[in-house]
Amino acid sequence: KTHLLQAACHEYQLSGRIASYVPMRNPADIEALLTRSLTGELICVDGVHTAALHDDLEHSLFRLYNHAEMAGCKLIWSMHKNCQFSRKDLTSRQQAMLAIELLPYNPEEILQILEQHIQQDRLFIPKEVCGFLIKNYTRNINQLISKAKEIEQYACSVQKKATLKMAKSLIFSDLHQLDE
Repeated sequence: KTHLLQAACHEYQLSGRIASYVPMRNPADIEALLTRSLTGELICVDGVHTAALHDDLEHSLFRLYNHAEMAGCKLIWSMHKNCQFSRKDLTSRQQAMLAIELLPYNPEEILQILEQHIQQDRLFIPKEVCGFLIKNYTRNINQLISKAKEIEQYACSVQKKATLKMAKSLIFSDLHQLDE
């Protein structure tokens, strides 16, 4: 979600318009937006669910929504699906927004994404290693990419091709370190 919000801001800025990315964990950024004119901006607020049941944060978010709406801004929130606000007025604002649920990638999609990154980064990781990583290591794309780079670096350091055996060895050494 964070990457999508940041990409939306980037695209908006490429067209010469103003966009702001604001993580909810930093309420001072929201207060700063409330003090200036926002005419026509894009405002992306990340982690809105962290404001739930915190009166001061919910109040700031409510004020930001109203301020943005009056200024003709586009407002995008990222939040967990089952987020419940204590403020009814904030809940009504949230319900008035278009909601798009992002579903997790299935293993085939994760494999395609990982293979794209491997190709883009010019890594030499066999498809069987990628499949093994997804099945036995994690489905978190950032962690998969990091592990693929680690495998590639190790393979280069020992001047060998990356293999399934090598990947297993590196993954299981990680797991043993966690046990200690």
